[in-house]
Amino acid sequence: VEAWDAKFRAAATGVVYDLRIARTEHGNFSDLPLFFPRDSAALEPARAHAIITAYTVAFFDQHLRGVRAPLLDAPSPAFPEVTFVRGGGARGARR
Repeated sequence: VEAWDAKFRAAATGVVYDLRIARTEHGNFSDLPLFFPRDSAALEPARAHAIITAYTVAFFDQHLRGVRAPLLDAPSPAFPEVTFVRGGGARGARR
């Protein structure tokens, strides 16, 4: 996955957002963890869902609706679980 991510970033022609949510896995990007028992070391499912929703809505607001979304500018103290890197692809300008 890391090699694919690096290739994607290098080929990108615009802004790239790289977000990692601590103590989550692939399955957190569905609603299944909200309904099934979880590993006690995993992030609380409702919290993971709230983070994913906030960043998804911010992305769509900014890139589809043209409404500025400050959440996409830098790491947010509201979401300390998120490692956030905003950059541009090698062929795209950073914004």
